[in-house]
Amino acid sequence: MLDADILIIGGGPAGISAAIWCSRLGMDHLLVEEQQMLGGQLGLIHNRIIDYPGLQAENGEEMRRYFVRHAESLQCRYRVNTRAVKIDAKRKVAVAETGGLKTQIGFRYLIYAAGAVRRKLGVPGEKEMFSRGETYSATKDSHLFKGKSVAVVGGGDRAFEGACLLAEAGAHVYLIHRSERFRARQAYLSRAQSYRNIRILPNMRVKTIIGENQTEAVELIHSSGESCFLPVSAVFVRIGMEPNSGLVQDVAGTDADGYIVSDGYGKTECEWLYAIGDNCLGPLYSSIAGAAGRGLLQQSILPPVWREYPPGKINDLPASRPCARRHKAGQCVPARRWGVFRKKQRKCTEAMVCKTFCPVPFCFNPGRQFVGHLPRPAPG
Repeated sequence: MLDADILIIGGGPAGISAAIWCSRLGMDHLLVEEQQMLGGQLGLIHNRIIDYPGLQAENGEEMRRYFVRHAESLQCRYRVNTRAVKIDAKRKVAVAETGGLKTQIGFRYLIYAAGAVRRKLGVPGEKEMFSRGETYSATKDSHLFKGKSVAVVGGGDRAFEGACLLAEAGAHVYLIHRSERFRARQAYLSRAQSYRNIRILPNMRVKTIIGENQTEAVELIHSSGESCFLPVSAVFVRIGMEPNSGLVQDVAGTDADGYIVSDGYGKTECEWLYAIGDNCLGPLYSSIAGAAGRGLLQQSILPPVWREYPPGKINDLPASRPCARRHKAGQCVPARRWGVFRKKQRKCTEAMVCKTFCPVPFCFNPGRQFVGHLPRPAPG
C-alpha cells in the first residue's frame, strides 16, 4: 500500500500545476495519470497556442513537454499508466490499477484533476468509426480531405473553426447542428457563412454513421421527423466536452451537466476533496491557463497538518524524512511532509516556530509562524 499526504488524480495542466506547487511547498504528494505520459489532452491540440501568458507553443505537444520538464525538474512524484478506479471515502484510500495490478493509495487530501473528455454522439456506427482510428484533427489532417465531402457535427466555436479549416483545405463541408441557435461566436459564424463550400444544416441530428471499412455516409433526421442520407468521407464530432467526475460523484456535489461543484479555490462539500481543472470549470472557462491557475489556488487553503496537533505536542510527532539543509538552533526544521517537525532535532524544535523570513527551502509558509498559539523565541 502506498501513502501520500496529498493524492492528485489527473496529469493534465491542472494536476501538473498542483504537483509543482506541492513540491515547491514541501508537501508529500503523489500524482497518478492513466495515460502513458503526463499532459492530459495537450497532445490533442495541433494548432498554435497563443493565449498562455509568457509561453507560446507551436502545438499542444510542445507545451506538454514544457509542463513535464518543469515537473521533473522539481522532482514531482508521479505515476503514469495508473488509473484510479475507486475512492473509499471512509478510509481515505484510492484504488489504482497499473497493468492489471491494483494498488491501494492512502491519502489525507485528494485533489481531483481528471479533466473532461470529448462528448460522443452515442449513435450506431460511432464506436466502430473510432475503433478504426478515424479520429481526425481539422488542423493536422485537413489536407487529407481535399475535394472530398465531410461532416462536422456541432454548433460551437470548435465546430465552426474546424469547418473553416477544412473548407480552406478544399473539402466540401456539411456543418450539422440540432437547432437553429448556435453557441459559436459571431466571428466564427460570419467566417463560415463566407465559404461557398460550407453548407450549414440546422435542425438536423446524426442518426447513424454508415461504413464497414471506412466512413461512407451518415443518416440524418430532421426535427420534423424526415430522414435522409448524406455521403461523406469523415465525421468530425465537435459537440463539446463532458467532465470525468464519476469517480467522486458519491462524495462531492455535481451540477446538472456533471461538473463538480466547488468554490473559487476548488474546495468541495467534502472536507478533504478539492476539484480543479476542466472537471469543475465548465466549458465557458475551460483553458490551459485556467486549469493551471486552479492548480495553485487550492494550495493556499489546504489545512496544514501540524494544526491538527494540540499545543505542546509538537515534540511527540513521529520523525519524518530528513530535511535537506542544516539548521541553526532556533530555526524550525520541517521535513518534506508539510512542516512536520523532526522529533530528534531537540535544539531546533524547542523554538516551535519559524523565524521571520525563514531560509528553510521546504518551509510550508515562509516568513510566518507554523503554530500561531506558541510564543516566538527571544532574539538571539
